[in-house]
Amino acid sequence: MMKKLRRHITPARWRRIHFRLLGTGAFLLLLSLGLKGSPLDGIPVFAAMALTVLDIIGDVLFFRCPVCDGFLWEFWSGYCHKCGEYIDFKRF
Repeated sequence: MMKKLRRHITPARWRRIHFRLLGTGAFLLLLSLGLKGSPLDGIPVFAAMALTVLDIIGDVLFFRCPVCDGFLWEFWSGYCHKCGEYIDFKRF
């Protein structure tokens, strides 16, 4: 089941989801500054923390090399650091 899900959520798709999660988390933190002193003060902070945890779990599950299934933690060059395969985000 996980392989089928990984085929559907490619590293390129996860990267787009990742940036959306980070943007939403940043927005929620800014919203919490505007709600300072109100009864709803802590809700955006907890929601931002939940999105951060969801993002970390998604990174572990979906930001992997499609060839060798290695983690892409330090993905700066466009190549998998484990197998050397070039990963084109437009192809996946």
